[in-house]
Amino acid sequence: VVLNVRPDSLYQLRKTYQSAQGPVKVDAQMGRWRFSPDDNLLLLGKEKGRLKTYLVAGNEVLRFVEWEGTDSKSQIQYELVRAPEVDAFGDVVKMRGMFETREGESQFTDCSSGVGFKVGQGGAYQTTVQNYMNTPHDAEVPLLLSIMGSVQRVEDFESFKETIFIDQFRRFYPNRDCDGNMIKASFTGTYWLLEEINGVVLEQETAEEALFLTFDPDRTLHGYGGCNQISGTYLIKGDVFLFNRAATTRVACDSGMGLENRLLRMLDETETYRVEGDELTLLDQKDQVLARFVAGP
Repeated sequence: VVLNVRPDSLYQLRKTYQSAQGPVKVDAQMGRWRFSPDDNLLLLGKEKGRLKTYLVAGNEVLRFVEWEGTDSKSQIQYELVRAPEVDAFGDVVKMRGMFETREGESQFTDCSSGVGFKVGQGGAYQTTVQNYMNTPHDAEVPLLLSIMGSVQRVEDFESFKETIFIDQFRRFYPNRDCDGNMIKASFTGTYWLLEEINGVVLEQETAEEALFLTFDPDRTLHGYGGCNQISGTYLIKGDVFLFNRAATTRVACDSGMGLENRLLRMLDETETYRVEGDELTLLDQKDQVLARFVAGP
């Protein structure tokens, strides 16, 4: 068992299991540590029921106490002794943090500790950036990201700086904070009800008459224009937002056809968007507001 207790409140833990019957197995993880001075205890982890606890037995020894959520009879009792040097710990571990890219460089802020790292341009970096650009989000707003990655020391202007290298991209969680809570209405998976178009506020008497759009993570869109069902695809590349729509039905109606045609023209003219709270705004290439939608049930 190797444990790094870092001054930035992160710990790095590696357990190596070896048996006569099978190959060596390595279990590595990274997270936040806390110290309880009253009980002289070092606590590893964040989630209740999964905390690992060590007793600080002097300045040189940590004594394992328990790992919550695990059968106490199967837990091996051991002590850790201070090593002369810190382990380099280049192990690949599961990480969750806020990711953002600006001016060609990316930053990853670890959720458990709030520690920020530069992201190295190797491994699955390009895949991660591509998914970041294709995931709906406000400009210059970080996204919650789950990866398998490692922390490595990289020489930077005659000094060494810790950098995260992404070994495996897992997924982005748009409009979520580090605890997984919804920050605002999600662009995808929300019924966006048309509230205003070309400066005119709509008055809809019943829910059945409501004009709406929904956007799925697979880049397909669906909606209702007042007469016809609308379907198609959309493309997001950074701030650029484009529709490729097609009406799936061709029903003519007296009362709603004019508004539907305005809605379809508006989709053709849309080139960017904003989500603020429970409101979606679509804009043209000059950042002029074309339409506003509100999140519905």
